[in-house]
Amino acid sequence: MSLRRGWCILAHVVALLLATTPSWSVEEAHPVNRAEAAARFEEGTKAFEAGDFRRAADAFEAAYRLAPNTDALWNAARAWHRAGEVARAATLYSRYLRAAPPDAADRGTATTQLAALSTKLARIEVHGDGLSQLKVDDVPCDDRVVYVSRGAHVLSALVGGTPMRKDQQVEAGDVVSVVFEAAPDASAAPAPLGLTAGPDLTDEQVRTAWRAIAAATHPDRADGGDPARYAVASAAYAVLRTPWGRSEAWADVTAARDIIAFRNRVRPPPAPAVSVSPWRALVLLPARVRYGRPGRLALRILAAAVLVLLVLHSGAGTPPVAGLLTGIATWLILTSRGDLAPPPGR
Repeated sequence: MSLRRGWCILAHVVALLLATTPSWSVEEAHPVNRAEAAARFEEGTKAFEAGDFRRAADAFEAAYRLAPNTDALWNAARAWHRAGEVARAATLYSRYLRAAPPDAADRGTATTQLAALSTKLARIEVHGDGLSQLKVDDVPCDDRVVYVSRGAHVLSALVGGTPMRKDQQVEAGDVVSVVFEAAPDASAAPAPLGLTAGPDLTDEQVRTAWRAIAAATHPDRADGGDPARYAVASAAYAVLRTPWGRSEAWADVTAARDIIAFRNRVRPPPAPAVSVSPWRALVLLPARVRYGRPGRLALRILAAAVLVLLVLHSGAGTPPVAGLLTGIATWLILTSRGDLAPPPGR
């Protein structure tokens, strides 16, 4: 497995910082950052050659953050792969494929490696406007496409300055989208009539606003008015001119806010399934009876016994008796479960 060494050359010619390298990204870095990035790149190269792959990966990622360069990105992905951090490696392979030019020498290898790892990992695509400080399992993440191992994961971020958290359960091969949305401020939402949304609007406020907008936008004005705005305001007035219409509109606004808040709620990970062997179930049965509802269970058993005696002394033929006894046994089994205490872990 080879490393890209374009940065090593840069480290030796740092005095010529205005020179460019073939894989330099379109986002030019400040000369000081390029010098520091070259130093971190060389540090990563030495660590990789020494077998310290984690340190190498950290150094290559630091170089990439200081001055984006696909060589550093490729080397970081390879270092994490060698370190056994396949999820982080897959995330960087994916970013490399998006950032590298179409004719990049390592594009084919990155594609092959990512395809092999994707079957063992889950892919999470993060969406949201005004998103910052994204973290996955408390680890800062610069990418909106993240590969993770199967299991429960926690994603957190700031959305418009508001901290939010999402819990996500994934399996190998899953591709899921996680959306961070800020709940809208209903009181600040603009309205077609220029009124602030709220539950306390009056008929007079709505009529006054409608007259002002109609006078300024009516198509019969000498300047032609604003037909589009007039049509929107007219439709809004038709809804808001009655108390009932205003209450319905306000309910729609608050419902939209509540739906977004519900999507952003923190959901606990599902409880692990607990399996109980048949033998252990028999051992636990006395305790489940004792700590359940033994009185009700005794009444059920007594009722079933009475019914069995009545069936056996009914004089009916064998087939009807067998069917009735089966029905009584099924009823007892299904209904008595509610009188037993739950097994451990349930």
